[in-house]
Amino acid sequence: MADTDGRPQIIPQKPAPTRPARTAGGRARAWVRHVLRVLLLPVTGIRLTIRGLDVLLRWAYGIREFSSDPECIFRIARERSPETVWLSDGTVVVRGDPVLGLHFWNEHIPPMGPAGPDFAWGLKFYRRLGKSLRALARYLRSHDEFGDIVALYGEVSFPAEPGLGRYGRLLRTLGFDFKPFPPPGPLGRVGRFFQHLYTWALIWVFNPASLRHKNLLAAERGRLWISRAELLRRYPD
Repeated sequence: MADTDGRPQIIPQKPAPTRPARTAGGRARAWVRHVLRVLLLPVTGIRLTIRGLDVLLRWAYGIREFSSDPECIFRIARERSPETVWLSDGTVVVRGDPVLGLHFWNEHIPPMGPAGPDFAWGLKFYRRLGKSLRALARYLRSHDEFGDIVALYGEVSFPAEPGLGRYGRLLRTLGFDFKPFPPPGPLGRVGRFFQHLYTWALIWVFNPASLRHKNLLAAERGRLWISRAELLRRYPD
């Protein structure tokens, strides 16, 4: 561009904005953030893999939801009784009888704080448990296709310390009988190890704080049973 007398006009250019120089502390924080992102990539991938495996196993075993309530902590599956058991209400469940398997809806278990379970968490879990059992009783009453169900059961683990004794009274209040697994043989110990491992993996993905101070390999495992009649009696409409 030229001015009126034909001489070229020089237009001053604004200097490009410069980024402030990083301090040593800023560079260190950026480096730490980068390292954490890199380290968390494999952890995130493992968690997603376990979640995917959980979805696949639910599909394979026919485990499904019976309630849309976000506080329902159970899913169910139609199964055959894996054992013959005598329950405290007089019901005899024969191996092969039609039963409902109870499976925790992991996403609906109340999350624990960093310090692990406390009174507030226990109260919230207990309320959701009672609410879920009442919803399940209503579901059985309203669905005739489950009229042949003799009982319901779920596999559980109790920490070796304090053991089952701490929970026994609560389980009886809810109407459940606990039947421990018999001591396994050599092959059974291998299977039991992988059951513990899978349980640990699910807890690590969905509620990692609950793993504090727990040794799942030393847990007391068994089945919780409640007869259909007892469930309907304890949880009326």
